[in-house]
Amino acid sequence: PVSDFALGVSGGTERTQYHLTAANFNQRGIVYSTGYDRQNVRLNADFNPALRFSVRSSLGLVRENIARIEGDNTIQGPLANAIAVQPFIPVRQADGEFSDAGDPAPGCVAGCGLEYANPVALAFLNEVDTRTMRAIGGLEGMFDVTDRIRLNARLSADVYDLRERRWESGRIPGTRAAGSGGISRLGTSLATRYVTEAFATYDPIRSPSQRLTLTAGSSLELNETEKSFIRGEGFATDQLQWPRSAAQVTAYDGFATANNLLSYFARANFSFLDR
Repeated sequence: PVSDFALGVSGGTERTQYHLTAANFNQRGIVYSTGYDRQNVRLNADFNPALRFSVRSSLGLVRENIARIEGDNTIQGPLANAIAVQPFIPVRQADGEFSDAGDPAPGCVAGCGLEYANPVALAFLNEVDTRTMRAIGGLEGMFDVTDRIRLNARLSADVYDLRERRWESGRIPGTRAAGSGGISRLGTSLATRYVTEAFATYDPIRSPSQRLTLTAGSSLELNETEKSFIRGEGFATDQLQWPRSAAQVTAYDGFATANNLLSYFARANFSFLDR
């Protein structure tokens, strides 16, 4: 099933105009435990507080939640295993537990259990939860000093945050997590970009037959990235699925990077008879 809702509002006065939209999208996957949710809001607003001065702004916020499973090129994914295992073996035994390699099919004494991990157990007990949040915004101001000189200033930001948690239950025989009491992985990534620029535009020549426009300014870009990862093994119960509850932390990493760019620019445009 898919649901999609959106709402938009706009209005304003002679000096102020705005447009606001909000939406929610939800889709359940055809494979159990898969799905996608997205909520987003966007606001555009323009202000003209004075005859020669104007401001434009925009802001967008997006939140996503993605429930995934292991896909192809694996022997421990719900879909791949559902195709690979024997179709005549029941998903669950009489006691309600999931069937595994040690549970033969009805009428079979031994040696005919599941060839691979139970696909339904993989879908029910394992989990891959990915959450992303992103904010993109911009602010621009323009001031006409004269009818030939204009000053512009812009500021924009892009912030992206990702968190993914993968849980492999130790209750599924035939998987890598079965011998370690469960495996939990947690990874995060945060990326930010800020850009600011200021420039001036001057029209020294402006006539019906020719026009000369001069532009000069500078810009500054700031970029930062932070990433971290941790993996834990050995859990007392499936109710505790975060690395903090692991008996042993088997891997971890984390780092940060940053780079900046400062630039200056100038441009001249000349047109004669609009050519």
